Amino acid sequence: MRSLSKIIKKSDLVLSDPRIIQFLDILAIEQDFPEVQEILIPALSELEQEKIDIESLKKESQTILAETEQLVMGLLEKARNEARSIISDAQEEAEVIRAQVQEDAQKIQEQAGSEGYSDGLKRAHAEIEADRQMAIEQSKSLIEEARRTKIAILDSVENDIVHLAMAIARKVIVAELSSNPRAIVDIVRQAISFLDNPYNVRVYVNPADLQYLLDSIANEGLTEIGSADLEIDVKADRRISSGGCIVDSSTGSVDAQLEGRILKVEDATMEVSYE
Repeated sequence: MRSLSKIIKKSDLVLSDPRIIQFLDILAIEQDFPEVQEILIPALSELEQEKIDIESLKKESQTILAETEQLVMGLLEKARNEARSIISDAQEEAEVIRAQVQEDAQKIQEQAGSEGYSDGLKRAHAEIEADRQMAIEQSKSLIEEARRTKIAILDSVENDIVHLAMAIARKVIVAELSSNPRAIVDIVRQAISFLDNPYNVRVYVNPADLQYLLDSIANEGLTEIGSADLEIDVKADRRISSGGCIVDSSTGSVDAQLEGRILKVEDATMEVSYE
């Protein structure tokens, strides 16, 4: 089996001035060398297909965002309606209690007229005050219970929204990585920068990212993250998702896989939500 690893020393790289190849030059080559068509035509067709795939991913991301926005708005509206209903029911029940208290007070006053005005009036006032205090406490209890229920509903919806937002973010990130293969170069550079004076560096990436990373290292190097003599051994590993990497060296290792980075963002978002 052919090894997918490649050792690159930056001191071995020789960069020449870039040369722009015009489309007319390509046509001229095709006319002079017909056998070149067998190579150029499939390559151009593959390039056009990649453009179509990238546009499809962008449209899919936009559709996902639009559908999710409608779903989130629906969840919020449902939570608000339930909270309003609970508070309205509590207020109606409190009004019933107040009406009952007033009715009881009227009966007591009428009874006081037959038992003696002075004693009956005192007793009536005491009973009215006791009923009034009871009604106030019951009203406060109902309203507080409604408030707690409303908060619980909103908290539940908030958690759903956070999870939904992270699911969307995951899909958008994956789509972005698929349409922007250069992202793997920046991710590897950042991962190596976390190491202190690294040497014997081994980088593991998904097979789909391997060739682009090797070409980028050969053309650009990674001078900003180490010395010119830094040796980097790049290997393919199917266990790593596209867009992520694991960097090992004699001074330590860094796990920059896509799943781990998304999980950290989700944990941080949930902590802010709970606060």
